Amino acid sequence: MIKQSNDWVTEQGRLRDAGQPNAIDPFLKGTISEGMNTGDFMYYYADIFVESVQYGNRTTLCDTLQNLAATGASQLDIFNAMTKFGTDVPDVNPPDYDANIIKKTVIDPFSASRPWTYQYCTEYGWFQTPSQLHPMRSEMLQLSYWPEMCQRCFPGLDMTNLPRALQSTIDQGGFDIQSTNTFFTNGAEDPWQWATQRKTRPALD
Repeated sequence: MIKQSNDWVTEQGRLRDAGQPNAIDPFLKGTISEGMNTGDFMYYYADIFVESVQYGNRTTLCDTLQNLAATGASQLDIFNAMTKFGTDVPDVNPPDYDANIIKKTVIDPFSASRPWTYQYCTEYGWFQTPSQLHPMRSEMLQLSYWPEMCQRCFPGLDMTNLPRALQSTIDQGGFDIQSTNTFFTNGAEDPWQWATQRKTRPALD
């Protein structure tokens, strides 16, 4: 159901880019993200599902989707329900994915979008492309989207040799981090757990 919804929204994105009627423009109209890039919107929409799981709302998400399926909801109904769910439950909203907003240098103490985007664009990578076997993100989010998005967020940023993921791993010690009194927290359903320490190591006590 999630894949079907992402596929439908991707088709709406193609219609939007072709200047044809679509479901995205009415949703964004009158908001600060009205001119949002279509690829950025695909990133936002996919993260409604991703962050719902990552931050402990998997059951609520599944229950919501099951109720929509049981009532025979249309793809437009699902789109409307999921965008509302994104705001109400995991707090996933278009401005946090909109490069036009992220590129602004005004400090916003209520948003981590700009520093976090810079961090994964330059240090970590972890560009979340759709799986070839079980795609749960839009086809618009192929690898080529991410460096281009980073450059739109940070005009002048040369992505030729970025992100420096290997160097960042080395700089931070990787799995051979040399420190003590270190506590790593990993949620059971947090996808980032695979990028950190997952086993108890007495040397870090």
